[in-house]
Formats: sequence, C-alpha cells, structure tokens
Amino acid sequence: MPFPWEKYTINLPVVYETEKIVFYVSEEQSLLISIAKDFSPDDEYRMNMQSCLDNCQKFVIKNIIFESTKFRGTSPENQKWVTDYFTPKLVELGILNVALVYPSDIFGKYTLVTMARGSGDRGLSINFFDDIDKAHQWIMAQQNEL
Repeated sequence: MPFPWEKYTINLPVVYETEKIVFYVSEEQSLLISIAKDFSPDDEYRMNMQSCLDNCQKFVIKNIIFESTKFRGTSPENQKWVTDYFTPKLVELGILNVALVYPSDIFGKYTLVTMARGSGDRGLSINFFDDIDKAHQWIMAQQNEL
C-alpha cells in the first residue's frame, strides 16, 4: 500500500472528501479518520472542520485520528476558531480521544501544537504521534480502557 494510513481505511466508507481532505468512518470503532491531502485556505479549512463536526455527530464518533503529515498550518484566525469553537464542539459532541499525527512541515507542526495547547483541558484527551500506526494503537488502547 502506497500510504501508511490505507491499512486502516481500506474497508471504511468515505463520508466526506475534497481535493484537500478526506474523512473515513468506522462506526464499529466509533472512529473518524481525517487525512489531510493539501493546504486549505481559511474558508475551506473551516468548512472542512465543520464537516468533521457534522460527521462526528451523525455517526456518534468518540475517537478521531487526524493524519496531518501534509498539514502546512493555518492562519491565526483559524487557530483561534479551533480553540474557541471547534474544540468545545468536539467536547459537546462527546469526543473522548484525539490522536494527531505530526505534520512533516515545521510550521504545520507548530500550528497544530499551538492549537492543541490553546484548547486547554476540557476533558478531551489529545495526543501527538510521529506516525499513524502509533496513533491508531493509542486510540484502540483508549477504547479498551472504557
């Protein structure tokens, strides 16, 4: 398989896709897997993240993996939007665990860490990983603890 994440998504339905991002859902694992494919401008970024929220609600998701190796950052306005709107909505929807796979781009990595720190302790367990295998292992371990 050409992409490391394909072994986790090969049999999963695509619930949202643009040129920049794709979301897969495993209802059995209560898991949404987000794969960033390219940089998204501000308005498109928010639209994509709103779709993430919509799909989390629709499929009663409890766990998210953001495979972000191609994420190259976003504006300070979007960072604020994530901490002030997106993260509280995740908590409101009952999301328990978020695994973030570090971007390869240093600015993207800094942006992701800044947004996660800005989200604070809201009862959401957020962890960072170097690859999707470790992220998936952690999510599965969290589910086994429930």
